[in-house]
Amino acid sequence: MTLAKRLQRLTLVHFVVLVALVLLVASSCETAASATSTKVRVPVLGQKGFDSPSATGWGTYKPNEFFNGGDPSGHVVAITWKHWGNRAATGTGRGFIFMPKGGYYPGSVEVDLRAFDLGHCTSSGPLAYERLDVRYPSRPGGKLGKWTPWSGSLCVPTSRSTTTTPAGSAAPPCHDGQVSVSDAGGGAALGHEDQVILFINNSQSTCTLSGYPGVAGLDAQGNQVVQAERTLSGYLGGLQNGATTPPTVTLAPGEAASATVEGTDNPIGSATSCPYYPALLVTPPNLTDSVRVTAGLPGCSPIQIHPVVPGSSGRAE
Repeated sequence: MTLAKRLQRLTLVHFVVLVALVLLVASSCETAASATSTKVRVPVLGQKGFDSPSATGWGTYKPNEFFNGGDPSGHVVAITWKHWGNRAATGTGRGFIFMPKGGYYPGSVEVDLRAFDLGHCTSSGPLAYERLDVRYPSRPGGKLGKWTPWSGSLCVPTSRSTTTTPAGSAAPPCHDGQVSVSDAGGGAALGHEDQVILFINNSQSTCTLSGYPGVAGLDAQGNQVVQAERTLSGYLGGLQNGATTPPTVTLAPGEAASATVEGTDNPIGSATSCPYYPALLVTPPNLTDSVRVTAGLPGCSPIQIHPVVPGSSGRAE
């Protein structure tokens, strides 16, 4: 083989090697870019699917709105955040509040937000703010009230379960005007007091309820002053220990479901007295019609509302 041919072959080999190296580098860059594009930005707010499978905004980075998937009181929009990523982040948004005699005020009101308690909702989950406090005015244009928890924890997976009924035979969700709301009385034990709220299907059609009612504590003038925390169970009612999802309750015409609202009457720390809410404003789960219920509760600690359960006891049997 002549020297010229040897040089030509070497040049061809070098060219093939060079092309292979270029393709390898391009492939590596593409893989790295893909990995970067799918990386979750942190911290996020709570856990995805928190409170309901139809909930939105939870488990996302710096959300501009979030929604529990139920009544309008669980919806905050047009949020702007400050100090996101610090130990606590603050924000402002627009929310929706009850009118004293039922229903919601038209339009939205200013809401203050405070996200805190950085951690991980699951061992493999992203860094997240696990708690959120909010404060609302009692009326449009009014002064913002006290800070209250949005929920006990933004990591509690309280997605709704479904009933095991044959395909095609499941009853539809109840709608406004189909369910009456009333107080079934309450009790007390060791500093805890409760009121059991009844939801009766007063229509001629079977329907279902699932999740948490909206409950607001009212002052003597009928103003909404506090929102009940949503918790699976408490000292006097709610789901059984170990339950992780609210049941879906099927209501034939005339049948009842119920939910327990709890408060405490033992002052905390140096306090010598506690607020008292002489009435409650109640909205059935996932509906918008609200009813004023004359059933009082003390509020030494935040009042709690548990999920609806079958029957009239407010407790899952």
